[in-house]
Amino acid sequence: MLIRLFAKLFQNRNQQWTFYAQMARLLSGFAFIVLLARTLPSELLGVWYIFLSIFGVVSLIEMGLGQVIGRHAAYLKADCELGRITGADFMLFSRIGERFYIVLALMVGSIAFFAGIWWFRGNTRVNLDSSLVVAWLVYVSGGGIAILGAYYAAMMNGTGELWQTQRAAILASILNILVLLFLLIIPGNLLIPATALLFSQLVVVILLRHAFRNSQLAVRARQDNCVVTLDATGEIRKIARDAAKMLVIMLSFQMLTSGFVLVLSAHLAPDVIGSYGLTMQLVGVVMTFSMIWSQCNFFEMAAKRQNNDAQGLRKIFYSGLARAAIVSSLGVLVILFAGSILLSLIGSKTVLLQQETLVVVLAVVLFEFMVAQLSQMTISQGDMRVAYFSLLAALLICTAAALMLAAGYSLNEVFVVRVCLYGCVVGIPILFISNKLLRIQQLKTDGVKHEIA
Repeated sequence: MLIRLFAKLFQNRNQQWTFYAQMARLLSGFAFIVLLARTLPSELLGVWYIFLSIFGVVSLIEMGLGQVIGRHAAYLKADCELGRITGADFMLFSRIGERFYIVLALMVGSIAFFAGIWWFRGNTRVNLDSSLVVAWLVYVSGGGIAILGAYYAAMMNGTGELWQTQRAAILASILNILVLLFLLIIPGNLLIPATALLFSQLVVVILLRHAFRNSQLAVRARQDNCVVTLDATGEIRKIARDAAKMLVIMLSFQMLTSGFVLVLSAHLAPDVIGSYGLTMQLVGVVMTFSMIWSQCNFFEMAAKRQNNDAQGLRKIFYSGLARAAIVSSLGVLVILFAGSILLSLIGSKTVLLQQETLVVVLAVVLFEFMVAQLSQMTISQGDMRVAYFSLLAALLICTAAALMLAAGYSLNEVFVVRVCLYGCVVGIPILFISNKLLRIQQLKTDGVKHEIA
């Protein structure tokens, strides 16, 4: 019975392992929250979230190249199978990418380390002692290795071996939690979660590199003695153009998440950052569940547009939007009314934000999440305008937050201004853009139907 159910849900091995990996991320993410909240004081937990934010901002140097390289690897694989390019061309592309990412990982790690030291010393209330410096060094090392791992994952995904990437992700989640268990023996030590990241990502890189070099396409390419015909410079230019578009999306996201936390860390105490970070991490678990439908429908909506199927597009979009709204709303209500109880049951040393602030923050985050669902629909239809609106909103929000906190305004007031800016700059335009896209598709489809009739 169970086997038949899985056979209906998943059509291939890639889909099966993607589901397993998603479940592993959710379970390990919850376990991660429990272990950190139970063993780290609120001040250290706040420092941990500052770690994540600093590296998140610096990692923008990567520009989202992983996704772009994955797509180009898929194109080159298809060209190789059709005889348009040789196996030697594909291996040239992979070698260039690998060397570039090794340099990139070293560069991001180095910049992040020194930028972090500067930020802690000059812009936060954190007492930066030698133990924190060591923990930060280990953390950025793990982050740099994770960037290199993103390259191998992109190549595996592009060549159709997504299941191996997801299997490695599951192993990383397990190793991460196993190392974190040492926090139960040595509580209050940031070096342990930093080591967990470093160790798990190092194992993932080794596994993915080995898997890629032994994949069918790579083995066949190495056996191909043909000369190189690929225009490497042309491919790099194509990747750079695609990466520039991805950078806009990533920049807006990181500014609203990591950048916003850094602004808070410059004006608020570490224990408040810990409460805010813990609240947002719980929200992240809820939103991960809520986004399952939109993630599954992303490429299907693009296919409906390609086929001028307006009715099918609307059905998929509104169905996913309704489910996301219901699940995210219920999850936010659970955090609001039962979050503190759950944290007390696990013995958390960090509390959620104060109730009044928590209500405002959760309402704003829920609104932004629903707007993001509309944004994802427009991007799936090839309209990138929302990315530029989001970037403008992120810049305005971070600037306003810095000025308001410096002037003594409360976090509640900052979030009220944040939702006003986000609603005006992103929310209103996205309503018009999404409505217009759906209407245009309807007109095109009606025209096709009329001609057939």
